[in-house]
Formats: sequence, C-alpha cells, structure tokens
Amino acid sequence: MNHIEVKEFTSQEDHDEYINRLNEQIKIIMHSVYQHCMNELPYYQQKKIFHDWWHGKSVYTDEYRKGIDEKLLYEVDSCILEACSRGFG
Repeated sequence: MNHIEVKEFTSQEDHDEYINRLNEQIKIIMHSVYQHCMNELPYYQQKKIFHDWWHGKSVYTDEYRKGIDEKLLYEVDSCILEACSRGFG
C-alpha cells in the first residue's frame, strides 16, 4: 500500500540537503525521459518539435506544424503522449 511519508528536519541545513538530493534525482529522471524520447525520433524536425514542447513552447498550432509531413507529426505526437503518460506533460 502506498503511503505519504512526513519528513521532519532538525535544521534548515538538513532540509536544504534533502531538497537538493531530490532535485538531483529528478534531474536524472527528467534527462533520461527526454533522451529516450529524442532517441526515438530519427529526424531533426521531430527532435525540434519535441524539444520545443519539452521546454514549454506551444507546438500544436497550424502555423507551427505547417509544411511538416503527417507521418512525422504522428511519430512526434506519440513521443509527446508517451512523455505525458509518464507524468512529464
């Protein structure tokens, strides 16, 4: 069964150290998911779309997607959906 752990700290230093450790672990996880998705995309256009989406750019506009092959868009959309389903969206 899942449970929520309440962490109590004896000092601000302990708290900061714990938060820094969590941030480092999250950085590793996020980098791993980003790299996995980027490696799944063979074309520069796809990688650029995914990269822009990952960094908060709106990539679901007609203007942004204009002139890009539907198959390429489908593949990048699949990677975006995968990232979202893993909690990164």
